[in-house]
Amino acid sequence: MDNIVSGDINKTGGLRKELEIFNGARVMLRSNINIEQGLVNGAMGTITEIVWPLFPRDQMYDTDIPSVRIDFGKDGIHLIKPKSMQFPALRNYGTIERTQFPLILCWTRKVHKMQGCTVDHAVVYLGSALFAKGQAYCIMHMSH
Repeated sequence: MDNIVSGDINKTGGLRKELEIFNGARVMLRSNINIEQGLVNGAMGTITEIVWPLFPRDQMYDTDIPSVRIDFGKDGIHLIKPKSMQFPALRNYGTIERTQFPLILCWTRKVHKMQGCTVDHAVVYLGSALFAKGQAYCIMHMSH
């Protein structure tokens, strides 16, 4: 199927074909799930449980996708289910449905994802390519 799938990652939500997850993994949501609960694109959490559905069969397949329980800190623990997306195949060869998590592994965040965020602690790595005073600056408001 990969040979007819569009290469446009926007049509697949920018999500990878495979995602290796485990209890304790830090992840980031890649789409808005529930804005009122804080489950928005960019929200980070830790996987606390992988929840496999009760299948009415004895064997599991590579295409079986579990749900995950994620601890989002102050936003609580939430069950995140796989998300299905449909998009047209290349050269109009029908429609493709892709089911996957709206998640990526994420141990850190880049500055553009942090804009507008309030954090308790921050570690900022500026790299070694700075060559002039004032080239990098950071305005931070730390909550107490």
